[in-house]
Amino acid sequence: MVSSQARKDRWIIPKGGVEVDEANDYKQAALRETWEEAGAIGTITHYLGPVAGTCPTQFWDGPKTAKRENEFHFYELELEKLEDVWPEGKERKRKWADYQEAREELLKHNRIELAVALEKSSLKR
Repeated sequence: MVSSQARKDRWIIPKGGVEVDEANDYKQAALRETWEEAGAIGTITHYLGPVAGTCPTQFWDGPKTAKRENEFHFYELELEKLEDVWPEGKERKRKWADYQEAREELLKHNRIELAVALEKSSLKR
């Protein structure tokens, strides 16, 4: 898990958007986001599927009181290397968590879409 960039006391799993040069390659975006946010390098082993959710309104131009519906795509990664220095390493902390602890952290702060992805992962087994 990594600390949220917006709220340092909250723990999330790495996630993010697809960059223009990734041409809607969600798998490539997942690898990049995991590297940038957690310093983790690995191989994607499973596609966990799409999960519906909402996006924080500070990331779009619509009314700030509205909720923006999104479709998130999640992948499971087999870790090969965890770097000591990574792009967001000065802004984020990271920690290992088992399934139950990760689920509790995500649900405690209403990160339902992240908890649903976790539920689909092999960590639950």
